[in-house]
Amino acid sequence: MNLLSQVWAMLVPARRDPPSEWAEKHRYIASMTAEVSGQFSWTGFPFLRGIIDAFFEPGVRGIRCMKSAQFGWTESVLANLVGSIIDVMPAPIMVLFPKEKKAKEFNLERFEPMVTSTPRLALKVPLGLRERGITQTFKLFPGGWLKFVHSHSADEVKSSSARFGLVEEPDE
Repeated sequence: MNLLSQVWAMLVPARRDPPSEWAEKHRYIASMTAEVSGQFSWTGFPFLRGIIDAFFEPGVRGIRCMKSAQFGWTESVLANLVGSIIDVMPAPIMVLFPKEKKAKEFNLERFEPMVTSTPRLALKVPLGLRERGITQTFKLFPGGWLKFVHSHSADEVKSSSARFGLVEEPDE
């Protein structure tokens, strides 16, 4: 490889897999969830692939979806988006839930099992280190943080700036 090719390779950003491909390649489902444990698959919800990938299309500033309850959104879209951001484009992330209880449930039932069962995330997201500020609603990782907030307190939402903001169950 000549010098010009080497310099060009350093300047051009590496191809980043869309979140749906990241999920298929790297995400594992913990055995404690309602879904089938093991390697993540889009088999049950192929129509969600386009939605999750649209989050990172050039020019897209926001996405709103009207959906029915209990069809895989939280596991397939929300969890995979959070996991792929942490792994390949680390930045501050804020996820808004309708109530504090829902934020803590998401952490215990979805997020922490995803981290412990997905090796790439387990290397990046420390769990259970209260002395470093890690709590059920706040996680640190190289290049960013993840904060689960609830809409019943204005202070929760206005106290931090995040590059990525996701809302779970906005109708509640």
